[in-house]
Order: sequence, then C-alpha cells, then structure tokens
Amino acid sequence: KQKVDLQIREPELNPRFMLGLVEDAKAVPSPYWVRRRLALAGMRPIDALVDATNYTMLETGQPLHAFDYDMLMRRAAGKPTIITRRAEEGETLTTLDGAQHKLTSETELVCDTKGPLSLAGVMGGEESGINQQTSKVLLESASWNFINIRKTSSRYRMNSEASYRFSRDVHPALAEKALSLCLQRMQACAGGSVV
Repeated sequence: KQKVDLQIREPELNPRFMLGLVEDAKAVPSPYWVRRRLALAGMRPIDALVDATNYTMLETGQPLHAFDYDMLMRRAAGKPTIITRRAEEGETLTTLDGAQHKLTSETELVCDTKGPLSLAGVMGGEESGINQQTSKVLLESASWNFINIRKTSSRYRMNSEASYRFSRDVHPALAEKALSLCLQRMQACAGGSVV
C-alpha cells in the first residue's frame, strides 16, 4: 500500500523526486567508523539516521533529506502528500539552523498540504526534521534546477552541503542509486525495515 502521495508542480525546476521509507528505526549513535569518517570530512555526526544521509552524499555526490514520517502524518491527519512547488509570496519557513525566512515566489519548496517543509536543494525545515523520537523516516532523493538552487542559496545567504552540490548540477540519474544505498545504510545502522 502506498504510504505517501507526490505532486511535482514545476518539472523544469524539479526533474526527478524519489521517496523511500524506513519504519521501526532508532536515532541511535552511528558506528564509530561512520562518525570518524564524517568528522574527517568536516561534518558533525548527529545520529545513525541523519549520518546515513550525509555519508551517502559524500560517497555518491547526491544530497538527500530525511523527514520524520510520523510528523508528516500528524500534519496531514492521514497519508501525507509531498508537493514540490514555488513559494507563495509572504510564506515563511524556519530551517534546521533555526533561522526564519520570508519566502519569495522564485523559491522552490518541498511542501505538504499544510505548507513548506524545506527549501528545495538547500536546507530542510525545523519542524519536519529527524529527532530522538523519530522511528519512521521518509527519505528524499531529488534533482533540482541548479540555477534556481544557486539563486536561492544566494538570496537567503545559506551555503549548505546540499546547496553546494546542487548549485553545480547533480545528474538526475544519481537519485535512485543514492536513495537505495542510503535506505540500506539506515537499516544497517539504525535498524528497522525498508518499506
């Protein structure tokens, strides 16, 4: 049974968007070798779920983003619908770094039916991020228009690992490989099962 719906409203800005789901996982510390390699690459280890996305990004060049699936279910009061679209003038989003941003219509977003979840290709939103209680992870692997990502990153003065890569163009073919690899890594390091 399908656990999430997807709408891509502007394919020229979002040519590919894939999702995977891991259930019954735990946000435990990653194995030492994962934490060590992330630290050597200049990244701060967080937990096995988030670390899997960062490790896979470093390995493949494809940025990934993890959403707390239960939070998305609560927002939707049922099965969530993920929507990629342009922001509406005046919409706001608080990103993972705690900064609140007033959005413009030139900004591409990942949303649900309640509103923005993340700045596409730049940074996730604070509300939908992984936390210590997360047990179900909805994993995003997408491709974005690199010029739009470059402008978004500059507009909001946000230089993230994801925006660095997406603003230099990540080929859409990488999305499937990275998604599969990251789901396997999450299952191996955080337990649970891939749905």
